[in-house]
Amino acid sequence: MAGPAYLSTNGLTTSTALSSSTENALFPRDNIKDLVAGNPFKWTESAGGIHFEVDFGAARSNDTLAIINHNFPTGTTFLLKADDTTPPTTVRATPIWKEFNIWSGFTAASFRYWRLEVTLGAGAPIAEIGELYLGTRVDLTSRRSFGFDTGIIHRKVARETGRGCKHHFSLYDREFFSVLFRKIRDPMIAELDALERAVNGARVPFIWIPDTVLTEAFMVRKMGDHRELTVATNEWDVDLELEEESPAKVKSSNV
Repeated sequence: MAGPAYLSTNGLTTSTALSSSTENALFPRDNIKDLVAGNPFKWTESAGGIHFEVDFGAARSNDTLAIINHNFPTGTTFLLKADDTTPPTTVRATPIWKEFNIWSGFTAASFRYWRLEVTLGAGAPIAEIGELYLGTRVDLTSRRSFGFDTGIIHRKVARETGRGCKHHFSLYDREFFSVLFRKIRDPMIAELDALERAVNGARVPFIWIPDTVLTEAFMVRKMGDHRELTVATNEWDVDLELEEESPAKVKSSNV
């Protein structure tokens, strides 16, 4: 096993222009970067190839892509391309399909134009993405071999306010994480403090990757952490608490 990682900043929030093969006027492109995964961007296609392109206005370095709350069926394939001309043609990553959420790490590259090309699998509904993240990932140094574990609780939530942002549908199977770090020392504590600063406590949702050798990724908020110090050895036990910001299991109706 490797270890956990996070993506605290979405470069799309600094983009100067967004474009796509099509756009559903009721679910516009800007939804893809509004930090509300339950409020998707939609294309108008349900078959064939589609794309979404980001113009950052100037070269921007990225090494991680996250696709949150999508409805692409099995058999869908992806190409992430980036160049300093549009449309970009150089493939930087080939993300692997996974239901609901996808993340892909790749060699850091700095370019102005980034383009996600999607070839939809058979039986696709009208294509949609809740949130699309491009940015620089932070890998935590803790590894399972020295005391990392994750618990997930599934439960139905009748209504979610999303820190004041109401959703007009019920939510199901929201993920709650208790991430346990055992007998860690000050450098790892400094990494957790950096996460706290990066996401401003519970104010900013971010992408949590429980283990970088796995395909799981979630859009979460940091709810807190509980720390106990063993003074004699200067070792910490930390319970990092996270909860899913918007469920990856809920899809809005096609329009």
